[in-house]
Amino acid sequence: IHDVALQSLPVVMAVDRAGLNASDGATHHGIFDVAFLSQVPGMTIYTPATYDGLRRSLGEALASGRACAVRYPSGRENEQIKKAFYEDGLGTDEIGVRSTLLPNSTPDLLIVTHGRIAAQALLAVETLSEQGRVCGVVLLEKLKPYGECAERLAPYLPKQGGAVIFLEEEIRAGGMGVCLSDEMRRRGMLGGLKYEIMAVDDSFAVQEKSENIYDTAGVSAQFIVKTALDLTKKA
Repeated sequence: IHDVALQSLPVVMAVDRAGLNASDGATHHGIFDVAFLSQVPGMTIYTPATYDGLRRSLGEALASGRACAVRYPSGRENEQIKKAFYEDGLGTDEIGVRSTLLPNSTPDLLIVTHGRIAAQALLAVETLSEQGRVCGVVLLEKLKPYGECAERLAPYLPKQGGAVIFLEEEIRAGGMGVCLSDEMRRRGMLGGLKYEIMAVDDSFAVQEKSENIYDTAGVSAQFIVKTALDLTKKA
């Protein structure tokens, strides 16, 4: 805040180990940075999920002349994410959102997420589709400015009576789900839609040896399916 934001300096921060990190334990979870960076005026937050996305995010951030944070997970890129969101290649599209939805399709349920937890969303959609739900996943490559993020999401929103899940592997308080849903609500974009935020809820997500880290945090595919069914169940 003092050394960058107040002076409007063009500093790019590379934030390693974004999200939950099972191999390194709770001391190395990157679950708090989205919440505190979201509160810094003028900050731009990039959330690439692939190697090419990381290259493009760094390039755009360095050329922007603004304070930016480019946050990326540890380990390799996820092939399931690449296939679902980048099968058509990256091209020269502006960094923004990627979607599993076909053009002009309207889902009953939309999962809005970022980073490698998108793989959990894709697994959940497989199960939900088998149960007759029309679902889509939107992968965010850039979070803040949240106003721009909300505008990019508008074409993908469900029809009236549908539902939206904001899914993240970071802390809930002040995170993407809270900030983005508030921005969308103030713009009237969530009227007639049910929505839920799934995130790490006031916890350090200390993992048991035999447990999946996403289960520990309550944001794995099975929890997503349960939340989605609760949101979309018939009255």
